[in-house]
Amino acid sequence: MSEALNRINEGDWIHTFPEGKVCQEPSPLRRLKWGTASLIARAAVSPIVLPIAHSGFEKVLPENYWHGQRPLVPLWMKHISIVVGEPIQFDVPGLKQAAHDWARASAGLDDTNGKLFFSMSDKLVGHGSTMNNPHPLPFGIRNSSHCQQAAKTFDGVRSGHQEVSEPVLEEAAWRWMYTHITERIWVALQDLVWKAKTLNESRCKEQIH
Repeated sequence: MSEALNRINEGDWIHTFPEGKVCQEPSPLRRLKWGTASLIARAAVSPIVLPIAHSGFEKVLPENYWHGQRPLVPLWMKHISIVVGEPIQFDVPGLKQAAHDWARASAGLDDTNGKLFFSMSDKLVGHGSTMNNPHPLPFGIRNSSHCQQAAKTFDGVRSGHQEVSEPVLEEAAWRWMYTHITERIWVALQDLVWKAKTLNESRCKEQIH
């Protein structure tokens, strides 16, 4: 990750696979890993994100070709469709401020006497997507949202009226920002995946006819 971040800061191209695994089943895009969002958030200059989706590679090198094994060589005469989406740019400084504000509001912080405290309240018990998050999650991945995990960073102080440390607040803010970036990329990629599959299926039908 450090090498990738250095390359981005030098203006180089980085190609990532944010799902973090091979998935050849005809199913919706899985929850994305945080690595791509981490690179975007920590880059010296916010990079341009170019979403790309493809369809047909699963027929070129199928994972379960023969008794659960891949073919020894890529298969020939297969249609491959690649769709490139619109560039995405993130306002990283604005997101950092929004993440900081979200973390403070979520923890019920109070600056009285120069200390930060967590105040128990009913509205904070149902944390996650029910919190005052200005960037709601796509329905398909709402249940696996890491915003819920971000809110869980305050679990250690839920048992009583305890002091909230700055590291805990900062961790929750970073989780919120990683989540927002990841969810936005997920929405763009899911749309491209559907387009790539539709295009590839139409090309295969044209060949048959």
